[in-house]
Amino acid sequence: MFVFFLFYLINHYFKFKKEKYVIEKDRIVRYGGTIFSDTKTELIIKNITQVIMTLPFIENKVFKTGFVRIESAGTGVTEIVFKSVNDPDKLYQEIERIMKAGGFSLKKQKIIQQEYPKTSGVILDTLSFFIGGLVIFLVIASNVSESVSVIPLWVIILVGLLFLVIYIPYTILRFLDLKLRVYRVYDDAITYSEGFLTKNFSFIPIENLADSAINQNIIARILGIYNVVLSCQGAGREINFRNMGNGIKLEENIDKLIAKKKTVTEKKVGEKKVNEKKVHVGSDYTAQFKMDAKKTLLPVTLFGVLLFFLIFFGIIVASAFGYLLPALGIGFSVFFFTLFPLFGIFVALLVRLIAMTFIIKKN
Repeated sequence: MFVFFLFYLINHYFKFKKEKYVIEKDRIVRYGGTIFSDTKTELIIKNITQVIMTLPFIENKVFKTGFVRIESAGTGVTEIVFKSVNDPDKLYQEIERIMKAGGFSLKKQKIIQQEYPKTSGVILDTLSFFIGGLVIFLVIASNVSESVSVIPLWVIILVGLLFLVIYIPYTILRFLDLKLRVYRVYDDAITYSEGFLTKNFSFIPIENLADSAINQNIIARILGIYNVVLSCQGAGREINFRNMGNGIKLEENIDKLIAKKKTVTEKKVGEKKVNEKKVHVGSDYTAQFKMDAKKTLLPVTLFGVLLFFLIFFGIIVASAFGYLLPALGIGFSVFFFTLFPLFGIFVALLVRLIAMTFIIKKN
């Protein structure tokens, strides 16, 4: 186990050392890899469909770092994520500046429409999330309980309270995140912001949008809720604006802007724009960014230590109190599921395996 933990730390160190982002005049390049491999991803500036800046609450408050995700579409779909970079807002603005230099308008001077998610739609989304998590919790609990013949009542109550303490506040935060979204449609871009604790900001240039459409199921039709889906140029990239009350008007305005932008672009091919301040970028322009060392390596180390002790503690508990381990497994699974769904399931299966192994040995 110690060897595995050591390899885990060394591999993440190499990932940190190899992770590098280079912004050039016409493209963005990401270099990365692991202890055994190297990777390189290129994204062409003119194909960018959306730029998203995420400021995780704890990370941004402690380390002043954040994430910037750039999505593009063309003959293929490419995505580059600037992970845990210092001054994410500065990087966000720099990417917008480079895009302007590459031909995007992005002046955002005239606002056409401002929208907020409809409350009934947000409640419906939140309830669906809560019920889905509850079902997964019950499935995990029933499977783990098969490992023992009798579980004391106090253990069941403890696990139930743990679920409520973790999952209900998380659901409330999810509701607030969805409710606090603000969408703004400008004459040359679409922006949105969201988040109660963790903040997200995004802009979408009109130039690379192909069309928009409305998505509704039966319940959404009854409640008057619209999901507006934006299709980007090229293959495979869609952007979904959920739970809109004025979805029809929003879709119509976006389609008009797309059609207008196509007409203007066709007319101005080969022409210079008049009365527009041009952004100059030299042919040898480059900018380099790296992940913040403290944010990248410290949490990885702490998380590895935590996981090591959880497994070690689980083995001790399993040998002494066979019936208690499944309850702890449920608790850990709920905690990790709220953060990382797949990892939560992995923890549940791991604890179940350990419990069954020690119970079989004891019997």
